[in-house]
Amino acid sequence: MIEGELNEYTTYIVNNQLTPYCRRPDNDEKEAEISVILNDNIAYNITFKELSEQDVTSEQLLNWLAPIDLAERYEMNNRSSELFYNCSSPWFGSKCQYQFVYDSSLSFNEIVQASLNSRSAVMLN
Repeated sequence: MIEGELNEYTTYIVNNQLTPYCRRPDNDEKEAEISVILNDNIAYNITFKELSEQDVTSEQLLNWLAPIDLAERYEMNNRSSELFYNCSSPWFGSKCQYQFVYDSSLSFNEIVQASLNSRSAVMLN
């Protein structure tokens, strides 16, 4: 459907879909351990033990956009002193080290699509 052809008297089906996306290092880039944590990116941090004492579940961590591997570690050992960094918007990542260059009001799917579209445009030129 072309956007300019929308008709107010017609019923349209909204099609939602998931877009799988994974950030992988380039061939010459190594995933370095983060040695500097920028506190401006972090709303707060809390240990797994403290989260457990507050009855936080690993599912809740995922709802808070925690990385899957962190939620898995919490599920296996929620009494540890490992830290969960709750990132301030628009930051994300295990230690709030990433942010998208796109408008933060876009959904994750829209950001991924915009990123893929810009890469496709570069490859075609």
